Amino acid sequence: MNMWKITIDLYSDRYKEGVLHLWIYSSTLGKYIEKYNCPCLGRGVTLPEA
Repeated sequence: MNMWKITIDLYSDRYKEGVLHLWIYSSTLGKYIEKYNCPCLGRGVTLPEA
């Protein structure tokens, strides 16, 4: 059985690029078997009212 773990590292300056980490853990092997990194920003957006 595989499980996922997601962590996000962001700067307090939200215009700097942070990193989202996706870890895949194999319970049969007892260790993390894969790790993916994706750049991300911690900014929100304000959508205009419809």
